[in-house]
Amino acid sequence: MQIKRVHLKSFRCFSSFDIEFDSPCILIEGANGSGKTTILEAIHYLSYVRSFRTFSPNDLFQFDHDSFFIKVYYETYIEDQILHNQVQAGVEGKKKLVKVDNKTVTSYKELVDHYRVVTLTEDDLSLVKGAPEGRRNFIDQAASLANPLFLKKIRFFKKILQNRNSMLQSDNINQEMYNLWTEKLWQESVDIQKERKVLLKEIQDIVQQLVEKYFSSEFSIKLSYKQNKIKKNMSFEDFLIENPFLQEQETRIRRSLFGAHLDDIIISFNDKKSRHFASRGQQKLIVVLLKIAQLKQLEIKKGEAIFLLDDFATDFDETKMKLILKALENLKGQIILTCPLGNSKLKNLLKKYKFQTISLD
Repeated sequence: MQIKRVHLKSFRCFSSFDIEFDSPCILIEGANGSGKTTILEAIHYLSYVRSFRTFSPNDLFQFDHDSFFIKVYYETYIEDQILHNQVQAGVEGKKKLVKVDNKTVTSYKELVDHYRVVTLTEDDLSLVKGAPEGRRNFIDQAASLANPLFLKKIRFFKKILQNRNSMLQSDNINQEMYNLWTEKLWQESVDIQKERKVLLKEIQDIVQQLVEKYFSSEFSIKLSYKQNKIKKNMSFEDFLIENPFLQEQETRIRRSLFGAHLDDIIISFNDKKSRHFASRGQQKLIVVLLKIAQLKQLEIKKGEAIFLLDDFATDFDETKMKLILKALENLKGQIILTCPLGNSKLKNLLKKYKFQTISLD
């Protein structure tokens, strides 16, 4: 899977822009504000139908415009055959339209069956440093790429949570409805937790292999899943017994106090919580290895993906960067990096790996 051309119209800083790629390994360099990140943002948008920088499509319109258009031409290699594909998205006002090979796409599954992207940006440091929500989003996004039906589970879970919270915010709570929504939330939480833990174990195993292969086990990274109130192999009846004051507490606070939406992933570096004890460089290395592990897991489950890395080289010394590049070299999908203009250290390292360098004026 390799992107050959990206076309943008009225997207961010670009009125009309085309860029061509002739290699599985691409380096885009340019000054601040030249549009490096915007190109990656557009490529990312077509896989998720949302940006990694904003939740509002209006923020993506070029100034004084109310629409934008993105189109990516890519090739897929299957059994010595080259298939020419394209994926596009247009937004006008509040209307969105996504097509794959000129056929309208109506489900996430249709999209990721053809076009998959994993993105690493500076903001992904929140995986280590930030709140639990960022870590839950990481595992849910990884699970949805590998199995699009998981996204349906997450959406269904959120509807149940919303309905249950609405009930808790009413002045008169019907006991029968409370029991019903409690069991529904518990069951959906258990199902989601099972899938999350399976995926987390797969990513953990791949991270361990990467550390052993490229870093000679000089450090350890461990991932563990932390559940809120719902213990492993606990029945619903046991859950109620262990939480006798749950209804009283929830009625007072007026929101759900258990469920998969409150879980966390604990990331340890050398057996200490990385959020508090790992340096910035170590935290960034953890995130890079997590994303590479996600890509490798996705290759096994679903197929290749495009890997976007926005200015990832900061905070790494030359030794660490060489080891990371070796790990990237063994990925099957296309890799697209960005870096500031004049980062000669990274450019010199990338020459060995035959990266195509594109400079934005």
